[in-house]
Amino acid sequence: MKMNGYSNKIMFSYYWRTYQQQEIDLIEESNGKFYAFECKWNSAKKNKFSKTFSENYNPKEMNIVNAENFTNFLLKS
Repeated sequence: MKMNGYSNKIMFSYYWRTYQQQEIDLIEESNGKFYAFECKWNSAKKNKFSKTFSENYNPKEMNIVNAENFTNFLLKS
């Protein structure tokens, strides 16, 4: 959020969850496009995105953030 603010990017942040307990940890929206992030510290765990979310919102990007790649996520500009 700070990096987006410093670079004057207008991004809205959301969390998404259904009554069936499907969830997306972080969603950023900019210019009507969605970028979804699933955060799992253990990179060995099976990670997948909700089909319901991807079919309804058609995100531009879907990324898994874990212990091996979180610095790239934090420093991505």
